Amino acid sequence: ADDLGGVDVAMGDQFQRLGGAAAAGNYSLANRIVAAATTPLVAYVLAIAPRLFRVGVTGVNAGSGYAIKLLLPILAYGVFAGCGIFVLAPLLPVLFGDGFLSAIPIVRALAALPLLVGISSLLLAVLTCSGAQRVRVVLEVGVLIFNVALNLILIPMFDILGSVGASLASQFALAVMAAIAIFHLARQKVPR
Repeated sequence: ADDLGGVDVAMGDQFQRLGGAAAAGNYSLANRIVAAATTPLVAYVLAIAPRLFRVGVTGVNAGSGYAIKLLLPILAYGVFAGCGIFVLAPLLPVLFGDGFLSAIPIVRALAALPLLVGISSLLLAVLTCSGAQRVRVVLEVGVLIFNVALNLILIPMFDILGSVGASLASQFALAVMAAIAIFHLARQKVPR
């Protein structure tokens, strides 16, 4: 569902031990549904990247100013996709069989992910397009480590919902840290 989704999927071995193949399958389906719903947001950010590069060449102030104008479609789609995921989740057993009935709460719990991924993708694009690629990489590596640690702690305690919590917390942390980095770089008024 996000850049960190692969880490959660890799935790499938723990799901196998804790909840069996059915639990791993339910989480995998939920993760793929949310990833599919998130794809248009990532494509939108990639499509606007050339404009962000042109604006961001003067620094993070110009890039972040332009990104604010682009935020409304991301927020609108993220909320729409999240609500759609939440409302349509009960159709999973109809589409995929009764074996996926227990995927409904997992999909619903992940419903906020498109919004969080959209926001963090835009903020990370601002960093990249403003010449702060190193800052972006440091943030992403830090959040990756945070995500793995959370999964290792939360999955044994809360099973699949632990991984859901780790995904949401990691994506939220990435967005907040990217926003803080942009704010800090903008205050420095030095192109990075």
